This record gives sequence, structure tokens and C-alpha cells, in this order.
Amino acid sequence: MLGLSERQRKWVAAGVTSIAVTVVCTFAMAICWGLLKVVDLAAPALVPVVLGVLLAMFFKPYYSWFLKQLRNPTLAFVSMSLSVLIPAGLLLWLVGYMMVEQITAFLE
Repeated sequence: MLGLSERQRKWVAAGVTSIAVTVVCTFAMAICWGLLKVVDLAAPALVPVVLGVLLAMFFKPYYSWFLKQLRNPTLAFVSMSLSVLIPAGLLLWLVGYMMVEQITAFLE
């Protein structure tokens, strides 16, 4: 070869390996950066779709239970919606009332 000693060959191999690892890591980071840029540009369109899919997966067993009990898809949907929205509305009302009380007490 070039007449390198065993120790020199190990150092050259370590250097070449370090360069190769650096190139691979840089390429992987560039790919990740590109994907994140695409997701950032598409976020206004992707977020509602992803949220809808997650909510559909979350509420499917609840809707199926109502559908099995009521045997009417419209009535099952209305019952499920009311059983979710009424407690959520009451909770938001309570939290809002408590926040208003604390803010007015703080300002006095």
C-alpha cells in the first residue's frame, strides 16, 4: 500500500470512519430538516385532518355503545354529542367563573 505502519493504518481508518459518520449524520439531519419544513408548510391543512382522525378514533367506542343501546344512528349521535358537550360546557363555565372571581379579587 503506502507503506503505513499498523498504527498509522488504524488512525487513517478511524479518520475515514469519522468523516463517513459525519457525512451520514449531516445527510440525516438535512432529510429531517426538509421533512420538518414540509410539515411546517402543510400544518394548516394537516392539523385539522389529524385532529379529526384522533377524535374519531377516541369517540368511536362511545358512539358504538350508544348505537348498540339506541339502534338509531341519529339518536346515538345526538345523545353522544350532548353527553360530551354538556359536561364540557359546565366545566368551562365553572372554570371561567372561578377565573373571573380570582381576577376581580386580585384587582381590588
